[in-house]
Amino acid sequence: MLSPIGISPASAAGCYRQGCNNQDPQAMGCSADAKSLDSYTWNGFYVEMRFSPSCSAAWTRATVNDCSHGGSIKTIAWYDWQATQWAAQSNVQVPCYGTTWTKMFSYYFYIQSCIQLYGGPQYCTRTH
Repeated sequence: MLSPIGISPASAAGCYRQGCNNQDPQAMGCSADAKSLDSYTWNGFYVEMRFSPSCSAAWTRATVNDCSHGGSIKTIAWYDWQATQWAAQSNVQVPCYGTTWTKMFSYYFYIQSCIQLYGGPQYCTRTH
């Protein structure tokens, strides 16, 4: 006999692949089993590309502990791994301190996570 008590948080995901496009990873339950595929630190920003196996979707998350620079993070969904033709993107302004994230995109696309500092350069992960 099966018991509902053994249900894991990952099974509560509210979307899968294309159904996750432009959805909030926490609201949809996709952050429960998320792992970092790529990350880097730059000028007080810790930027991660997050991936949820149960949702088959990815997004960008940033944690900031330095208010000397402002900027925004974005997740870019590309049609090709060379990143020449983008399908969609989600941009979010980064708060002075704390953690924020973008909307998700299906892992059907090639995904890239970026940070754009105000008046400065853009830094991105490689496409995954």
